[in-house]
Amino acid sequence: MMQEVMSKRFLAGLLLWGATIPGHLSYASSSAPRVPVQAELIKAIELDRAHAGDSVLARVQIEWKDPACNLRKGAILKGRVVSAAVRSKTTKTSDLAIVFESGECGGRDMKPLPLTIAALMAPDPNSSLYRDQEHQSLSDAVGSAIGGAGSAGAGSGFSGGGGGLRSVQGAAATAYVEPTRYKPPKAVLPGQVVGIGGLKLSVGNGAEGSSVLSTSSHNLRLEAGSQFVLVSSPKASTVTASISPASVGSGRAAAGSNNNSEVSPTVADAPLPDETEICTPPECSVALATSAAEPGITQSTASISVKELGYTLPGNRQMDQFDYDAALSYLGPKKLLFTFNPHSLVSREGVEVSPQMRTVRAVLIDLQTMKVLQTTDWRVLDARQYLWSIGNEKVLVHVGRELRIYGPGFKVEQKFSLNGPLAYVRISPSGRYFAVGVLQERHSRATHEQLAEAEGREPEEDVELHVLTADFHTLATVARSSRDVPPVLSDEGEIRIPTIGKNRWRIVE
Repeated sequence: MMQEVMSKRFLAGLLLWGATIPGHLSYASSSAPRVPVQAELIKAIELDRAHAGDSVLARVQIEWKDPACNLRKGAILKGRVVSAAVRSKTTKTSDLAIVFESGECGGRDMKPLPLTIAALMAPDPNSSLYRDQEHQSLSDAVGSAIGGAGSAGAGSGFSGGGGGLRSVQGAAATAYVEPTRYKPPKAVLPGQVVGIGGLKLSVGNGAEGSSVLSTSSHNLRLEAGSQFVLVSSPKASTVTASISPASVGSGRAAAGSNNNSEVSPTVADAPLPDETEICTPPECSVALATSAAEPGITQSTASISVKELGYTLPGNRQMDQFDYDAALSYLGPKKLLFTFNPHSLVSREGVEVSPQMRTVRAVLIDLQTMKVLQTTDWRVLDARQYLWSIGNEKVLVHVGRELRIYGPGFKVEQKFSLNGPLAYVRISPSGRYFAVGVLQERHSRATHEQLAEAEGREPEEDVELHVLTADFHTLATVARSSRDVPPVLSDEGEIRIPTIGKNRWRIVE
């Protein structure tokens, strides 16, 4: 990948540091120089709005390992503005001094990591294209899983052998978009600024060992995505960090599993039940009131009054997206499952919950007798979709921290435990395969809030993506970004639409 090539070029250029770097930045060790940290600026810095003490956040672009700290790709580095001087009549230059002090070493928590800006590059116009295409395809992951299990056969898709899947993926790899012509430097030297005209960098010469950026043509501005090349500062020798190698992930997939045990999930363990039986037979054997068709509705032969079940019409409100307050599904030819939000108070005693937590009432109605067979209240932890019809008189339901399959008679047939908030569910047309995305927080709550403020949107997280059969057997588990588009499933595999040129795409299954 382009970024991996860049890291090698960065290292090649930095091999010259032993002869050119100032003595007080002693980067090269007695044996061999270490690989620098490559990170991109998350939020643009405008000098006329910057003040000493302001936080500076950067995202690690390539995995980096050090005896004291392991940084996964996507880890956050935190620095601060040491000083900021705008251009004026008396001062012809604008200066910005930055120092980095901590990073997400081996997990979510920030740990001391003194780093100095050694070089700076303009944003890479191709970086977003590569981020969009770097994740592992489901067909490749499932094919590997099936092949590892010793499955045989010449079929394709989730139910076939691994060979066919790999050949399809191999063909699909040629369809990815070619990057625009961007020529990164072959080597980067200390103090070098690439692609940003008129900007100068003084390495480690500022207060507190900060590096100073300066320009004389205008007030300095660093665009989001500007790339830092960072090396250990003199403070690094005085900082000790204790990191267990077992707790450090190796890449995106590891970070989406082991590292998440370090911090409590957003929704803590709760003693409250996920469901409450409101009415079960024979208490529910009360016929619902029916009435003739309402005026103006010519296609309806009858209607059922659901007011007595606790359903109320929602009031007028402004919405920026569709909600999932109510849903209808059949559990057999004559049994209707009616689910809705009764807008009752949700008990939050002794539990840390999302503000979107709600109660959903499920009412099973016999359409022949017009009687309520069963009424249950579910605890749903978010405002997203919670019910999916999967055919064969069954529904998939998200209740608490589980996915459940309810069959005829409103009986639970299968359960799948979630180890985090549900990101999405995607189902193949036949209902034989599910793609279940589970959100895995990358950052501590404080860092999450800082990133949300800096980017103006929810920070990028990991999604642990499980490919399941209809009986909740796991075919494969892969890691993706929360900013990747959720997968689209056919009964043979995943459908992807990579770009192959300007206004041109290819559909690949």
